[in-house]
Amino acid sequence: MNIVKRSQCSVSVLLGVMLISLSACQTAPPRSITEQELADGRQEYLRSYQSDLEKISNKIEARMVHEYKYAQLSINNESQSIDMLVISGGGAFGAFGLGFLKGWGEVNEANYKRPQFDYVSGISTGALIAPFAFIGTETAYDHVISLYKSLGPDSVRAQGLLSYLPGNVALYDVSNLREKIKSTITEELVKRIKIGATENRQLVVGATNMDYGMLRVWDIAQITSEASTGDAAKQIVDILHASTAFPILFPPVIIDNIMYIDGGATMQIVGGINDRSWAYDFEKMTLNIVNLKEPVKIRVWIIVNEKLLPDSKVVQSNWPSVAERSMKTLLNASILKSIQDADTFVNLINQRPEFDAQMKFVTIPQDFPIADSDVMFEPEIIKKLLKLGKKMGADPMSWKEEALRPGAPFELN
Repeated sequence: MNIVKRSQCSVSVLLGVMLISLSACQTAPPRSITEQELADGRQEYLRSYQSDLEKISNKIEARMVHEYKYAQLSINNESQSIDMLVISGGGAFGAFGLGFLKGWGEVNEANYKRPQFDYVSGISTGALIAPFAFIGTETAYDHVISLYKSLGPDSVRAQGLLSYLPGNVALYDVSNLREKIKSTITEELVKRIKIGATENRQLVVGATNMDYGMLRVWDIAQITSEASTGDAAKQIVDILHASTAFPILFPPVIIDNIMYIDGGATMQIVGGINDRSWAYDFEKMTLNIVNLKEPVKIRVWIIVNEKLLPDSKVVQSNWPSVAERSMKTLLNASILKSIQDADTFVNLINQRPEFDAQMKFVTIPQDFPIADSDVMFEPEIIKKLLKLGKKMGADPMSWKEEALRPGAPFELN
């Protein structure tokens, strides 16, 4: 072998070693569960999950009865309502919902004043906001606003061309984002959530179970009542990290040997009560305590951290452009259907004379300009959306009540 060939060989070997080494640094460790173990554990997983969902439903019913009785016995004629806050996904656009919640605190009109929420749910970016909305103090909102303002280009880092190699788990390194999330889940926060748990309030966060192909929700408030403060904080960080793990872009999260990704992959909003049979089966929930002249008031407040339709865009004739646009269109359609579902559920509840239910939702206005950006957490966009949210939150007229039909030209309304 001559010197040229030896040089070429050495370079090839060196490049090969570099590629293997770099690739190894960016790939997830092999899964420690086998296909058979996964199949064998399916029924137990489903039973355990069903048990968790029943606990959520039972707590909602208990909270409902407690709040109604309290209002009936009040000497100050205090009004009763079960308030359910639902926060959608939307990535950095979550700044809109956060700003809205902050601005909402300025409203004094009785029917629109920001309440203490009996139930809070969040998906993806909504999951990050949900614990602070559950606590509901101005300090809590300021704390999570600081988190969003701290997000920037360094929160997630592109892993470069090597991330496209087979075996790599994601295009971005999100270790900095996880540390930011972890820093917000303090022992004090966990203790405040635990207080809410003793009052039968629920804090529900969703992620997508990739191994079984289904949505998974956890009542974080329940977790704080069953685990030590330290263990609860760790579980909450893992769940929030999983809920925000946007597929392909962010690495999935392993919890109890199961792989989870962003909850938005299965559902954009988690609307509340899992067991709906009581809404149409009058024997399922007996509410003899209810005075039919003063039915139980239920209010579902939905904050959508997106526009209902994507902005107009010329889609190029190549697969990345078509794939990106398809994903965006699917997500927006999912939001519309979720709002429809909530509206249908509310109308179903209202078939029973014991209830007076209503649904209101708010979205980023269709005509609000948001510039395209190659930066995932663009500080200027976050700043603009926080400002917009605060302005809209302080105005009760921002709320909409009529669900929109997917596919309808609602922009003409």
